Amino acid sequence: MVRFFQYICKNIIKTSHMKAFYAAVGAASLFALVSCGQKNSIEASIAGVESDTVYVSYSLLGQQRAPRTMDTVALVQGKLIYNMPDTGSYYVNIIPAPKWVPGDAKPALRMQGVTFYYFPGDKLQITAEITPKDVDQTVTGSDVYTEINAFQASIQGLNDAWEEKYERYVQLRQQQADSLSNVVRDSLLAIQGEIAAARQAYIRNNPNSQISALFLAYMPVDSVAAVVEGLSEEVKNGKFKYVVDHAMVSYERNEKMKVAKENTAPGKPAPDFTLNDLNGKPFTLSSLYGKGKYIVLDFWGSWCGWCIKGIPDMKKYYEKYGKQLEIVGIDCGDTEEKWKEAVKKYELPWIGVYNTQAADIPAMYAVSGYPTKVVIDPDGKIVKTVVGESPEFYELIDSLMKK
Repeated sequence: MVRFFQYICKNIIKTSHMKAFYAAVGAASLFALVSCGQKNSIEASIAGVESDTVYVSYSLLGQQRAPRTMDTVALVQGKLIYNMPDTGSYYVNIIPAPKWVPGDAKPALRMQGVTFYYFPGDKLQITAEITPKDVDQTVTGSDVYTEINAFQASIQGLNDAWEEKYERYVQLRQQQADSLSNVVRDSLLAIQGEIAAARQAYIRNNPNSQISALFLAYMPVDSVAAVVEGLSEEVKNGKFKYVVDHAMVSYERNEKMKVAKENTAPGKPAPDFTLNDLNGKPFTLSSLYGKGKYIVLDFWGSWCGWCIKGIPDMKKYYEKYGKQLEIVGIDCGDTEEKWKEAVKKYELPWIGVYNTQAADIPAMYAVSGYPTKVVIDPDGKIVKTVVGESPEFYELIDSLMKK
């Protein structure tokens, strides 16, 4: 989810300076169709679209995997007016339709476009230029964008410096000038740090601002709870409530992970759990203790490429050390059906159990990536946790089996 916020904020909360094309168009003539506009509408002037068509795509804010509506809209001299439904708040993307010549292969659809938030009652005006490398946009017409644009104006110098440095960084990378590009990269990171600090200062100084909630997506997760506590109730339950809620869920999970890391340090008793096996019967981890075997908890999923890549080596070690080693595969992120299909497809010979959202065994073991393998001694104490498909795991097993 964090990546999603970073993507939309890069486009929505972006440098607002426009190319000379817009400076030449006067403000009065920018929207020739403005008389047709109304509340719950989007009026846009978009340059850089090869065809005369765009797709207006939108989905409800705050709903995971919300269905998207996509309409085909004609551009008239680069302009459009689109009436939005007034029944919800949306994340909107205007995607340019590629130019297609009959007889040629249809070009791929570019998914990056003009991106912004829409709330009921808004009458948004958008100017944008789409280039092969970027989308330069300005959005006005709502209280949210009044605040966003004011903040952007306050950090205009940082944004300009970042863009200049980034262009230089790309050039140096293309020239394979690694040492110089690394210097510029460090400068970019420093500028990003200044921008992040400016956002955090804005949140502290503007507890009644709706975009303070939006900026929570940039906060270090450890700091979220204290920052949210300082926001007004109106902001906590306002237009970006879903960002606040998500930030708090991430914070709470992070706090659980801290405790879990302490509880699963080497030498600590492995947290016990019970999950259903392939036959739907309860399996309890501690049922394996005291039998003289080391135990490996393999957190995996059929969707995880590295998990699947490691199966052949896992099988070899299971066959090699079967009398001294037991493996418990804990499927994460699959449906039960996909889990069972994967076990059958890859012919997994060890114990298999299915993690449920309610049990959340990965959180109990502080799993931060897949695959994760937790090695437990015969008495139920944790030996080590290995993240990723790494030779380190197999070296560890070899050393333990020689004892």
